[in-house]
Amino acid sequence: MGVLIIVAAVIIAVIIIVKSTRSQKPKRSFLYDREVPNHLGIRYGEKGAALEESFESSLSTSYIEQVKERVAKEHEMKPHEIEWATFELKRYFVMNAIIKNVPMFSSKVDDVWHEMIMFTMDYERFTKEFYSRFLHHQPNTNSEASSEPGKRAFFDWLYTHLFDVKDNSRLLWGRFFQHPIPRSILKDFHQLSEEKLIDKYFTPSDEWDELKTALIRQMKGEIKQAEHLKQNAKKEPFSKKSKKVTEATLFQAFIFYSLYAAEDFGYYMDMLMKRPEASDSGTYSSGYACSTPMDDYDHKHGHGGHDNNDSFFDGGGDSGGSSCSSSSCGSGCGSS
Repeated sequence: MGVLIIVAAVIIAVIIIVKSTRSQKPKRSFLYDREVPNHLGIRYGEKGAALEESFESSLSTSYIEQVKERVAKEHEMKPHEIEWATFELKRYFVMNAIIKNVPMFSSKVDDVWHEMIMFTMDYERFTKEFYSRFLHHQPNTNSEASSEPGKRAFFDWLYTHLFDVKDNSRLLWGRFFQHPIPRSILKDFHQLSEEKLIDKYFTPSDEWDELKTALIRQMKGEIKQAEHLKQNAKKEPFSKKSKKVTEATLFQAFIFYSLYAAEDFGYYMDMLMKRPEASDSGTYSSGYACSTPMDDYDHKHGHGGHDNNDSFFDGGGDSGGSSCSSSSCGSGCGSS
């Protein structure tokens, strides 16, 4: 009996030691430990630069540093994770200056936003100076893109046309280009005037109208290009004959497959994003790739058909952007 007690005590001691050792191991980050860019990188030249300057002048350095300190105390985030989540929140704020009702699709970014609001006077001062109104916070009850596929698709289109997508951008927001843009949105951008589109989709203020107009013309141009490809391409226009993929190719495919292959959208986009970018290395260097810091660590340490209609807008009702089957949407790389 005494022997059994000793054996049991030894086993318990070993379990405690093993658990203690595991708990002492540093937790691997879910983001790459890289410096954030010096600028938000808003595209569209002087129009984008003016918007970034206005934003940065509205947000004091002392305020944002206080927010980071609070995030570090209240949340289990490493210093570089806090920096990147703050960087992406800034981009999110910029999107809210242009588009109405931008959804929040990142719990980590939302955590930083929540802590910003704890400094009530600073937050009110910032939003009123930048937006000329108070930007209310909507609780992030479900950041999964699949819960609002149509809104997420439009978010993806706007984000990727405004900013360069970094690896950590995708890891914080989740994978881009996984849902087709809803038919209702594409139909509006195809048919409505710039003035009506601004009134329906964009912020009501007259500020940044040149940038809003540039985005509208970009979308209209991509829709026309997709129609041209459909009418003139003998085969699928993004076939494997083109071995390398550029960002422009992804933008074209995003609209094309939203229009003509919504049911197999995820499948086609994943096939494109699996192929190498047009870069010297021949592999992805941007945030459209599917690897994660954990994937890289493990690697180093050994561990449907097309619609044949020529004109998309001649038929059917609103697909809502959610007509993908579970077997085709989001396939390939796995979720983030």
